Amino acid sequence: MTINKKKKKDIILNQHSALTTFKLREGKYYKIGVEKSIFALLLRAQQDLRKKFKDIFIEKLIELGVDQDKYDKLLENAFSNKTDFNTEYKDLNSKAFIKVINEILEFKKKEILNQTIEPDEIKKLSTDIQESVLAKVAYDQKQLLLTTKDMNEIISEVKRYCKDIAIKSYLDFKTIDFTALANSINTNSTLLKKDIKTAAKTVLEFNYINKKNLDVEIVSSLIASVRFTHDKKNNMTWLVYQIPREILELLLMPEVYVPLEGVVVHNLTGSYSIRMYGLLKDHLKRGEVELSKEELFNFFSLPKSYINKTNLTKKFLKPTLEEVKMASGIYTEYEFIPKNRYTKIKFYPVLKSKVEGAELKVIQKEEKEKNINQNNYIQEQILKTKKNIYVSKAWNKRVDNKLKKILQEDGEEYLIFILKILYTSLKDEIKTTLVQYINGIIKNKPKNKEINLKEEPEKIEAEIIENIPTSKESEIDSTGELIYSMFLKMKEEEQEILRKSAREAYLKKTKTKAFNKIHEKIFETTEKFYIIKVLKNQ
Repeated sequence: MTINKKKKKDIILNQHSALTTFKLREGKYYKIGVEKSIFALLLRAQQDLRKKFKDIFIEKLIELGVDQDKYDKLLENAFSNKTDFNTEYKDLNSKAFIKVINEILEFKKKEILNQTIEPDEIKKLSTDIQESVLAKVAYDQKQLLLTTKDMNEIISEVKRYCKDIAIKSYLDFKTIDFTALANSINTNSTLLKKDIKTAAKTVLEFNYINKKNLDVEIVSSLIASVRFTHDKKNNMTWLVYQIPREILELLLMPEVYVPLEGVVVHNLTGSYSIRMYGLLKDHLKRGEVELSKEELFNFFSLPKSYINKTNLTKKFLKPTLEEVKMASGIYTEYEFIPKNRYTKIKFYPVLKSKVEGAELKVIQKEEKEKNINQNNYIQEQILKTKKNIYVSKAWNKRVDNKLKKILQEDGEEYLIFILKILYTSLKDEIKTTLVQYINGIIKNKPKNKEINLKEEPEKIEAEIIENIPTSKESEIDSTGELIYSMFLKMKEEEQEILRKSAREAYLKKTKTKAFNKIHEKIFETTEKFYIIKVLKNQ
């Protein structure tokens, strides 16, 4: 859809390079649906963490009295590892400065006790705090002679504090709409649920292929403490989960990262494709990456039968690299080293083209349960739509529920689009329901079709089912049963002719031109009645 193209291009997970390569430590590696789900959860976590961090950082900068120019520069580099902040003590609010310093010191002391159990480690970390520039400021409040280096260290500490607060806020259980996630991945929700439960037991050893001298070594799961709860009222399932702190740390401010595009991950379907995409994207700038045979088999969890070079090429390399190329635009040649009895394999990734696609949906419970009444803009549009007298007459509670569902699943802009069509296209009284009218609009203008929501909508003849057969038409007397038993004894050709006549009788009765999915469902329950009717007339 045109409204989301730019947004979809920008949906990128800046994944720390240490998380890009790994080997399996415990459990089974994820199936493709789980890989996509975890990618979506990490992407959502990074977006939420960055927003939380930025909000706290802005709050502290304002509190400290940092002037506008420096304030903007600090925000520009908020997620980088830059340490030269060009801030002087004289520029700050001295009282607020001391207050913030003490706040950070108290937080650091508590965190040591919360996260550390080894006495030697507690002692070392406590000594580090006492010898830091923060302690120097807190204990010597009367005469502060802070160098540029001191100030840079203090602003770094403020950033680190804001980062820790953001991460701490995200350590609690998160609850999302699992049904929406499964639908966006186009996968069976029952199987995905089972696979995610298995995935919670999978432990990975990260930074396995250490080619960048990254000072990061982590053994962790990507998703933990998984449970599912079924919401009978709304006929949907919630996924409750946690992301380990080690992973959150690398998500918030990854100094060395690989930008993985959500649209590419969504398009990949092969068992090894997402890992291959991450590997090639991570080494795109360098233009090459070399793996030993052991690293290759551990990273991709390849079966032993692929040791044979022919099998490896035919069943793994060719299909995986072709799919990555189609989905991401990254093309790579590869070579076995040495050529015959290889011990290594080398890839040479190059970006050939850009791609577009859909996005994965991670909707948190709080968002899902937002009341439509809290959105002033939508309420204004609803009031405007109700100025159409035919809309107003047909409006009821079911319409409110339908609009809420559209908002939750398809977004605000599509809902506004539907409301505008209701307002402009409804010219007569509805003989069925307004919800059915809305369903007709959605069928004619689905969200996945190219629609420019900024333009005024054209008039759309919504598909309305009038004169729906009543329940009485399923009540058949003994004469009718006798006639129907005659029908069952006829030849198939004769039965087919009668069925066709029955369908025509149904269309005539309902005053509609052709069958759709709803008509088909209704006709299934009344076909017997119409066959008897046709035979009676004959």
